[in-house]
Amino acid sequence: MWRRRKCRNCGFSYTTQERLVLDEVLLIRDSHEDHPYSQGGLIAGIIKALEAVGAPSDQAYWLAQTVEERLLRAQQQSKQWQPVTTQRLNLITYDTLSAYHPVAAAAYAAAHKLETKQSKLFKRKRRSI
Repeated sequence: MWRRRKCRNCGFSYTTQERLVLDEVLLIRDSHEDHPYSQGGLIAGIIKALEAVGAPSDQAYWLAQTVEERLLRAQQQSKQWQPVTTQRLNLITYDTLSAYHPVAAAAYAAAHKLETKQSKLFKRKRRSI
């Protein structure tokens, strides 16, 4: 939510943005156990993937914001607030990273043992050799 505000002392107008803090409301389900979502954990995972391939990590916060927006959209479409699986969170993060830096996305997928289209294709090619 955007709000237009005005300083009472000098009259300067500025815009503020309010966002839902997912750390307080979102649960992540990992092996049948729920635990609170952590934006810091998500950012750390993104930074690790970017740094693993020598990419600058200065956009990690904004990439995490994009992941969170996608999580919120998914929750709104389901019309019921429910825990998100670790696998789903990792796939959304992977997809977001893929659009920004495909090599970092591959590093993220490897670190989180994700089955991606590319890894499935690679496995099929290896079997046929």
